[in-house]
Amino acid sequence: MTLHIFNPEHDLALAANKKGFTAPHAARELRSDLAFIPALWAKEGDLVLVDDIDLAIQRVKRLGYSIVVEFLTIDQLSEHFDEIVGEKNLQVCAWGWDLSLKYQLQTKCPQLAHYLPSDTTLEKIRKVSSREWAVEHLQKYSKYCFSLESVKKVTSQMKKSVLKAPWSSSGRGIRFHIDGDELQLRWADNVIRKQGGIAVEPMYSRVKDFGMEFEAHADGHIEYCGLSLFDTVNGAYVGNVLASESQKIKMMEPYISKDRLIDIQNRIIQVMQKELKNVYVGVFGVDMMVYALSESAEEYGINECVEVNLRRTMGHVALALSPEDSNSRPKVMSVNFDGSHYHLKVLATNNREEEDN
Repeated sequence: MTLHIFNPEHDLALAANKKGFTAPHAARELRSDLAFIPALWAKEGDLVLVDDIDLAIQRVKRLGYSIVVEFLTIDQLSEHFDEIVGEKNLQVCAWGWDLSLKYQLQTKCPQLAHYLPSDTTLEKIRKVSSREWAVEHLQKYSKYCFSLESVKKVTSQMKKSVLKAPWSSSGRGIRFHIDGDELQLRWADNVIRKQGGIAVEPMYSRVKDFGMEFEAHADGHIEYCGLSLFDTVNGAYVGNVLASESQKIKMMEPYISKDRLIDIQNRIIQVMQKELKNVYVGVFGVDMMVYALSESAEEYGINECVEVNLRRTMGHVALALSPEDSNSRPKVMSVNFDGSHYHLKVLATNNREEEDN
């Protein structure tokens, strides 16, 4: 039996790295409104933590999925833990693991303490989730700076660059810098003082966002799960393509060959297998980018690692909803805010809304 938890504030919690972290209101609202989504990939008999059970049931049904999980609140789990779990082999699967989530769970349901990762494991997960680690292991052209003097030197060489805090989420912690911009340099100096360093990468002429999704298994091997084709606006997630793997590969053909995709995939597996063995079991993703090499945009380059997400991603959600049949019509999955609540939407490619919750 697996207990699933959706905690989309995870990246912000990694940056804070404290037990008493309080997520911004929008992140708490997102967590509450979409708490049901693990039901889209969970196995029969699994548990999913939610704030509102009736709402969770309603939203899964509106997506056209059968409910094979048990929705419950943290208070119900704590009060009836022995009855619910009993002698079953329980696994706890979070969207992402961080110190704040562990503290929340063991405080509200002390019986879970035995099933949660150690603080040492959490620190290793945080390290691999940082841009410092990505720069060292997977990024070719980025630099990691530990001082403002170093930032000035690197940005002067790049002319146009992007400054990125070690841990950030949905466009937060990212600034675009043109050589000599004192305002952004002051921001970078503040990040260095608070988080110990900052990543600097060239400012690419972005053409298309995409990523690769993986799963790290308990025996140490890493499995490739599939491509993620998604859109962002100012660094914030907008939506994913829902299509078969062969359809997505074909969509990428104008920018990158299938053989190149396989080469990138294998390189990531090779690097991550060494790092994650005996540290992390679960899914993760690596975001990438197609960028224009010239103003004509007829030649393209590939940024093979924009960032590493050592957690579940919306790309994994898209894989759970995508058809296997290459003849199926592609759809688009998005998360929208109506002013009061967040909704997961699935649209046909002709923009006619098919499912909405």
